[in-house]
Amino acid sequence: MATSVLDHIRAVEHQKVKVKTETLRKVKQALNELNKLGFDYRVVGNGSFSEPVKSRSRTLKDAPCKICGFRTLRPHDARSHRGQVKKAPFTRKELEERGLRRV
Repeated sequence: MATSVLDHIRAVEHQKVKVKTETLRKVKQALNELNKLGFDYRVVGNGSFSEPVKSRSRTLKDAPCKICGFRTLRPHDARSHRGQVKKAPFTRKELEERGLRRV
């Protein structure tokens, strides 16, 4: 029983490689035709398929901002200051514009 399952898995893997190779051949053939027409297309990458990379979500800590030195009702951190040419604490007006309130 186990060998038949393993044989099935091997057959599926072989079929997957066959489909991938055939598809890549078709893509390259289509690109050659486009290149003959004056377009400049090419296949890039290493040809392997991988799982998409999960992005890490950033969380704000309930700690004082490294630049301002104070906490706000809606927490913020140094990333909030990236639009400033010279990094400095927010003025009252800037805090209001951003919907922040000093705690």
